[in-house]
Amino acid sequence: MAKPNKKGFTLIELLIAAVLIGILAGVTLLVLNPAVLFGRGRDSRRKGDLRIIQGALEQYFSDNRKYPSVGTNLGGWVNVGVDAAFRNALTTGGYISAIPSDPSGVVATRLGPCSYPTEKRYNYWVNSTTLPTSYVLTSIMEIEASKDDSPCTNFSAYKNDTSYCGQTAETRFLCYAVSSPF
Repeated sequence: MAKPNKKGFTLIELLIAAVLIGILAGVTLLVLNPAVLFGRGRDSRRKGDLRIIQGALEQYFSDNRKYPSVGTNLGGWVNVGVDAAFRNALTTGGYISAIPSDPSGVVATRLGPCSYPTEKRYNYWVNSTTLPTSYVLTSIMEIEASKDDSPCTNFSAYKNDTSYCGQTAETRFLCYAVSSPF
């Protein structure tokens, strides 16, 4: 009588293969950290959105010799997605088709940056409520290293405006800003 031909893997071999695959998957997740990768992607989009808004502001300035005004109730700061005057100044003038919103998908409803400073949104500050000639646009990043090339603390409007609460522990190391060229 001939022995049957055994083909296939033993249970031990299958278990070892499963454990090795699990270890490799775990190491890969630790090294790549998808949450950080997605955060960096959203931060890149935030920077791009601020540049788009900045381009529209510069076109507006070129035509009007001033930047869009904001109300005085928030010390010159507004949430660009909520403030109708800001939005209308840029969209009805044809400078931008729509104001970009934060890529987190959360709609920020508060007007100024001082209420819920970690809420993802784009903030706009001007140096005057009547004839604005300079501005700062800010956003809160998810990854601290994302703001390194343009941190808010580089801008005197951010550091010196006592009506702005941007110097909180939650936002100090995550705030990114761009400003008018002059």
